[in-house]
Amino acid sequence: MAKKKSVKTKKNEMNKQKLFLICLAGFATLTTVCALVLAINVMPQKIDIMAAQKEFEGLPKLPVLSETPIVVWSALNLYNDEMLKMNPDYIGVLRIEGTSISYPVVRGNDNLKYLATSFRGNENMLGALFLDYRCVGENLKHIIIYGHNIQNHLFGKLNAYLDEQYLEANNIITFIENNILSEYEIFSARLTDIDDTAYHLDFSLPDSFNLFLESNGAPKEVEQIITLSTCYGDGLDDRRIIVQGARRNSYTINETDILIASFK
Repeated sequence: MAKKKSVKTKKNEMNKQKLFLICLAGFATLTTVCALVLAINVMPQKIDIMAAQKEFEGLPKLPVLSETPIVVWSALNLYNDEMLKMNPDYIGVLRIEGTSISYPVVRGNDNLKYLATSFRGNENMLGALFLDYRCVGENLKHIIIYGHNIQNHLFGKLNAYLDEQYLEANNIITFIENNILSEYEIFSARLTDIDDTAYHLDFSLPDSFNLFLESNGAPKEVEQIITLSTCYGDGLDDRRIIVQGARRNSYTINETDILIASFK
């Protein structure tokens, strides 16, 4: 006898179906998103990891945010200026405390450039961490950051988040953009595929964001969600690892702010 689905499971499936229809109605359809994500995560057989890592190691170091506010503000402005001179596509820094993930983030004119282009603009199949090019403007409800799944590099550490204990021990994502430091608490990490509603970005239709929150298991009354996306295994199929966090704090870094967070 087939096992009956729970009421909660049926409700989640209905919400996913509703959100899927909303996705089709928006300008950025799930079909388009899936095609982009598929292209983003197909991994080549040979990657010059050492050369790319040397580039990252040679980048300026972030200021320690536990310094006095005026020192932090001044140092961060200098850091941002230096990074922008290296690459005008630079938008900020992503870090997950307790992990090896601490990298600059770029945003190109499409979701293809930084698949095989390093932060310094050199051709390298390791690429860079990049924000979805459609995530532009203020008060965004959802941002997506992509990166290749390479052991000990970029989003290779997202594999560990499939372990619940690891997630609980390393559950805060920090993202600095335009002198605004945002902290996100991770609520979901899962092995999924390119049809997941986590890749939805258009919330122009009524109640679409609430449906998005519910279908992804996010806390209620959240203003912004961050999704980190990478491939799984050899990257040649539709499987994806995604880690999602809900924004819980946001600080403007200037002369008067008192910051507790610290980059080592």
